[in-house]
Amino acid sequence: MPLQPIAGRPMFSGLWNFNQNLAECLQNLTHPEHITYGWAGYIMKDQAYVLLSTLPWTDPEDVGKFFAVPTDAITDTDQKSREREWTYKKEMQDTLLNVETCLCTLFERCFDKAYHSGTSGGLGHRGFGNANPRDILTRLMVLYGKPWTKRWKRPSHTSLNQWIATPQSK
Repeated sequence: MPLQPIAGRPMFSGLWNFNQNLAECLQNLTHPEHITYGWAGYIMKDQAYVLLSTLPWTDPEDVGKFFAVPTDAITDTDQKSREREWTYKKEMQDTLLNVETCLCTLFERCFDKAYHSGTSGGLGHRGFGNANPRDILTRLMVLYGKPWTKRWKRPSHTSLNQWIATPQSK
C-alpha cells in the first residue's frame, strides 16, 4: 500500500500509522546484511528493531569518495581485495544516501508545508532543512505525536472565572 499524505495537522495515530507503513515499505528494499527486514531498521528506533532482529542496525560507514591503496596491501591480490571491499562499502553508503534523499522527499510530499521546519528562508534550506529522516520523524513525533488519553471539553459556562472556580469532573 502506498504511503498516503497526512492531511492537516499530524496527530499521534496518523504519525504512528505513517511510521509503521514506512517501515513496511523499507522492509521491501533488499539489504545484504539484514535479509529479512531490509532497510526497515534505518527508520525504526533501536529498541524496536532489537525486538525483530538479533543483528543490531548499524548505518554503513563513510569510506570517502575515492579508494586509496592501504600501505599494508603489498601484493596485487591484497590491493584488489581491499578495493572490492571498499567498493562494497561505497555502494552501501550510496544506497543509504539514496534512501535518505527519498525519505526527505517523501516527508516533504506527505506533510503539509505548514509543518515543515526549514522553510524560514535560510541558505540551503528546503522543506525540512538539512535534517536527516530520523531527526525529521523524531521531531514530528515529539511536536505532534503526543497520545491523548482524554479530550478536555470546556464547560458551557460563559464566564471563564466560573469555569475555573468549578471543580472539574474526572
